Amino acid sequence: MKTEPTANILIVDDDPRTLLAMEALLSGPGRHTVTAASGQDALRWLLRQDFSVILMDVRMPDMDGFETADLIRQKERLRHVPIIFLSATDTLEADVYRGAAKGAVDYLFKPVVPEVLKAKVSVFVDLFHINERLKLKAIQQSEERFRLLVESMQDYAIFMLDPEGRVTSWNTGAERIEGFQPEEIIGAQFARFYPAEDRAQGFPEEALRYAATNGRSEQEGWRVRKDGARFWANTVVSALLDERQDLVGFSVVTRDLTDKKRIEEVLRDSETKLRRQAQELEQQLIASGRLVSLGVITASMAHEFNNPLGIVMGFTQQLLSEFEPNTPNHQALKIIDEETRRCQRIIQELLQYSRPKNADLCPTDVKQAIDKTMNMVANRLYKQKIETRAMIADDLPLIPADPQQLEQVLINLFLNAIDAMPKGGSLEVEATLKATQENTPSLVITVIDSGSGIDPEDLAKIFQPFFSAKKGKGIGLGLSISERIIKNHGGTIAVESMPGKGTTFRIHLPLEQDLAESVNMNNGQDPTEEPEDIDKMMKLFGAKA
Repeated sequence: MKTEPTANILIVDDDPRTLLAMEALLSGPGRHTVTAASGQDALRWLLRQDFSVILMDVRMPDMDGFETADLIRQKERLRHVPIIFLSATDTLEADVYRGAAKGAVDYLFKPVVPEVLKAKVSVFVDLFHINERLKLKAIQQSEERFRLLVESMQDYAIFMLDPEGRVTSWNTGAERIEGFQPEEIIGAQFARFYPAEDRAQGFPEEALRYAATNGRSEQEGWRVRKDGARFWANTVVSALLDERQDLVGFSVVTRDLTDKKRIEEVLRDSETKLRRQAQELEQQLIASGRLVSLGVITASMAHEFNNPLGIVMGFTQQLLSEFEPNTPNHQALKIIDEETRRCQRIIQELLQYSRPKNADLCPTDVKQAIDKTMNMVANRLYKQKIETRAMIADDLPLIPADPQQLEQVLINLFLNAIDAMPKGGSLEVEATLKATQENTPSLVITVIDSGSGIDPEDLAKIFQPFFSAKKGKGIGLGLSISERIIKNHGGTIAVESMPGKGTTFRIHLPLEQDLAESVNMNNGQDPTEEPEDIDKMMKLFGAKA
């Protein structure tokens, strides 16, 4: 019995703890992990053997990940090996684009969510196994062609048709696959094996006409057995000619590919889930500020925190798989995992607040932004039994806005509303045109929830940095960042709330604005609040202001 070929995974990082954690996370049946502590070590390994995917840290001494990738791509044999770049620090978008230019298939930020990393790597491991099986199958078919012609009669439905498409012969393979005995099917039309919808569109007749004209036709699609069950099949129809090249009939070879179809569907579902996870991860980054550039203190501390967090998360996930659910050890590890992820979110919010991104204004469809963000939280809305209602005016114009930043504000408001309704409720979103007190038209977005509401003493502080009405959850930067984004767009955001009666957020955005005056003022910073806020942030890091 031949063993499954092994997919080699190369992990390149100068941190031995990260190498150990990722090796433990990605190891498993059918795969072999190899670690390299530098770009030079990685190149040595690549000269010795082939790899299905390379995970490479960007920031390494002597030779960084980009330089290593350049050298890898110079080798013809290595030109198409998938490379996933990893970075423990906030990275300029230019670096992401640079990574793509080096042929990278993805660019991830540490600490990487273990499930996402495993899913991404699994796609390339699965593709390797599929390609190896296909290569092996091609070799076997080439070496055993004659044997297959004789022994595969049970695996193939082989029968003949007259020029009018009626069955004239029937082999044992056809009996097994199609379910008919010869006496039941001889004389029947070729169309009998096609589903009703294909017969209605004339597919069987078209296959015969094409074979008669071109000598051969090949199709994959659903076929129907005697009992009405459908199976996925490959069907080859060949024209049979006499000495005068006149058509005397057809030969038909049908193979049941249902198992292959199931594998393809599983792979397609896996790829769909992976794309969805990637989109969710991207939106999480957007919701936390699309980290672009860090201050000196924040960047240094974030780098020192992210690597240990990544290691803790990796080992926690590995240990979780070793303990049964609902056991004390499993529950304790779940708490560790949740708190580690909370630390990760805190670091992300601090990074975004320390170095905000300028608004990149362009004509923006507000309805599209609302629909997109509502879809992002749809799963949580469903799980918490929250009814939604969207009232979007039909005549809304495009407004000058940064679509990503506007979506960030909306998703922050939606998530706050969801947190306020743990036992269900209602969420309403309105968008309409209204005139301001100065009689200037503006676009108004209103988000209304039926949640627990906000205490009056907290309402006045709701937009202050580092203040949170959700006791024990977060560090209170989401609404502060949202307010800053709306101000940079030349708009306003206000809140109304009563305990037990729900909360209403109302955003006013101008329909037109002077980009020079309304955007990129003070690089997105409000100078009146900077000193106190920086003091608070530095205290969180344990540094002196």
